[in-house]
Amino acid sequence: MQSKLKTARSQLNGANGALAGRLNDAAGYADDFVHDRPWHTLGAVAGLALLVGYLAGRA
Repeated sequence: MQSKLKTARSQLNGANGALAGRLNDAAGYADDFVHDRPWHTLGAVAGLALLVGYLAGRA
């Protein structure tokens, strides 16, 4: 039972590290996108805010 628990923890730590790496990559990509295209980002956020406001107003 102890060996299974150690194996499971090891696999979980490996998966956690892989997930953290992917999240860091995604955050880096998003940061680059925002810095390269600030007006596109502003337009997308404004559109999303309008959509959320419209949906909230209907409720």
